Amino acid sequence: MHPVEDSRLYAPGHGECIETCGLRFTAWYTPGHAVHHIAWEVSDGAEAVRFTGDVAGVKIEGGPVAPPCPPPDINVEDWQDSIALMRRLPVSTLYLTHFGKITNKDEHLQVLEKRLLAWANWMKPFAEKKSAPEEVVPLFEKFVATELAANGVDEAGLRRYEAANPAFMSVAGLLRYWRKKQETGNQNQTNDTTGNTAKA
Repeated sequence: MHPVEDSRLYAPGHGECIETCGLRFTAWYTPGHAVHHIAWEVSDGAEAVRFTGDVAGVKIEGGPVAPPCPPPDINVEDWQDSIALMRRLPVSTLYLTHFGKITNKDEHLQVLEKRLLAWANWMKPFAEKKSAPEEVVPLFEKFVATELAANGVDEAGLRRYEAANPAFMSVAGLLRYWRKKQETGNQNQTNDTTGNTAKA
């Protein structure tokens, strides 16, 4: 693989529109899952939809939504801001990279935010103890599997969720997130959008 020449790259601004082939593409910067993340709104003039990337989570075959939290730059507060932005923007149809069409936007984003906070706060004690990731991974796998099973996901579904959103990646990402907060002296638990502390 070789890098793309700088002259062939263009970085759109937040909310910038690009029109081509009868379509209007609007770039919404939505960090949290990744610092460089963009959700693209696409309109043909009559209807608009949003391709969310991973900031709107992973959802498989009608199962619950889960937040993919890989390193290097997972940031829960930025992710909450991006969720709030997606709530405010009028487009109601979302397309997830993993996988498919979402029409109940508000409910979907509410569950995503709640689960993101639960996962982050579950991980915090392990970060404080400086636990090794390989020790945390099987515990987190069990935590997630129990949560998904309680929401109707069967054994085959659990394997699909693990393939799409591996536990080891979220462990690495969330441990790093808390470690960075510790380094800056900001070790408070993450809060939901109403100001209530999310419980592990």
